[in-house]
Amino acid sequence: MIEIMQMIIFTSGFFLGIRIIARYVFLEPRLKKKGMIIYCLMLICSLSVYFLYGENIVLLIFIYVFFPGASLFMSRNEKKIRGFFLVFPIIGVIIGILYPLNYMIKNTICSIKSWSGYKVLVDLSIFFLLIMFYFLGRGWRINVI
Repeated sequence: MIEIMQMIIFTSGFFLGIRIIARYVFLEPRLKKKGMIIYCLMLICSLSVYFLYGENIVLLIFIYVFFPGASLFMSRNEKKIRGFFLVFPIIGVIIGILYPLNYMIKNTICSIKSWSGYKVLVDLSIFFLLIMFYFLGRGWRINVI
């Protein structure tokens, strides 16, 4: 059960991180209803791959690259192919930002590494930081400018 919850949290956080970086760094258009359908398909496919094949890294990497690329493809009005391939620099930014953050959080709670739920705790903390930025970030930017 913890693995399923962790997969849902990680997939949601990953997709949210891609949308935040695409929106505020690369100035991509907002996510439309088709993009939310793509996100739901990504969540369903990642869970089904997990149930059918376990932690098959190749299939999960394909899912985590294809579905956000399709979401960026669907949200653009022109140059849609560029939107699909824009997912690669966005994933690079996510790895560059979140990997050190994940490393710091894991080292902070290293005393409870024997507890199997520490990965869920780390993913939840990063997910809540992304959610907080997604909803409160607009107000922060308006007050600064």
